[in-house]
Amino acid sequence: MQALLDRGIATRRGIMCAHREPAYRNQSWRSVGPLSESERAQEECILLPIYHQLTKEEQELIASELREAITAECIA
Repeated sequence: MQALLDRGIATRRGIMCAHREPAYRNQSWRSVGPLSESERAQEECILLPIYHQLTKEEQELIASELREAITAECIA
């Protein structure tokens, strides 16, 4: 996420796990066991900019910057 922000692309965490939020930590449904897929998704997913005013050029720029950030991360 920081690599994209450094390139001018704001992102945020894509999946929110309620069971990890302080207000819900002591809920009774917590006893169902680990929620490993939700937790994995929270760690691995991000939301990219998307809104109806986003131009085709901006979409292409976001895709290009995402590819570059991923490539740079894989090389590092």
